[in-house]
Amino acid sequence: MNSLHSGCGPRPTARRAFFDYCTCCEIFEVSREPMRAATLAELRATAPEGFIYTTFADRWIGLDPLDQRGPAPLDLPKSELGMMRPTAANATLWERTRRQAEAVAADYVYFRPAPSFSPSTANRDALRAFRRDIIGDVPFGIVWEVRGLWDLEDARELAAELDIQVACDPYVDDEFPEIGEGNAYYILDRPRGRRVFEDDDCEDLFDYFEQHPAGVIAVFRGPERARNALMFNRHRQRYETINGAIGGA
Repeated sequence: MNSLHSGCGPRPTARRAFFDYCTCCEIFEVSREPMRAATLAELRATAPEGFIYTTFADRWIGLDPLDQRGPAPLDLPKSELGMMRPTAANATLWERTRRQAEAVAADYVYFRPAPSFSPSTANRDALRAFRRDIIGDVPFGIVWEVRGLWDLEDARELAAELDIQVACDPYVDDEFPEIGEGNAYYILDRPRGRRVFEDDDCEDLFDYFEQHPAGVIAVFRGPERARNALMFNRHRQRYETINGAIGGA
């Protein structure tokens, strides 16, 4: 592991305090409603050097429009939204997403497709076209949360082809997943079904992260995210006191 960033998603309420124990965070709010550019710029201005921000893409880009009862944003046709398709409607929401990311100088933009976004040929082709024709070249990384029927290794192969970072929950199965070759992005919510992480959980995670050949981003979610991120950071500080600081964090 050549770098480790840990933090919360969404942002804890006490914004300035989390800089004491977080080196990254997810700005989830923008997936539902755009934030003011000035507010996003302030978030970047008040963050310490090297702090990582991940903004979420508009949720309608990845969801299944057939499952949505509410009105679509910007009066766009529901039939042209969602499932990572390279449609004009999705492109409109991507442009809004891109502007939000640029306002906070985001390091990553995060996509969370619906669980029904299966590993079908049609969905693979849609993701390829969306990445190539809609997103294109951008100054930030693209993160794709793998859900539903995808095999993690299969998803990693496609992501590598498209220059996309895969995000996954390492607690989905009984054992942590096999380690990939590049950077890793992990979402951490419930360790073995529990709401809170304890010292043993943090130690297991740290041992697992140490085996990674590249950088690791670990984002705690759920109602106890601030408490769990603080717990992990304390474990990390103890480790660094004994073994020296980890580069790049």
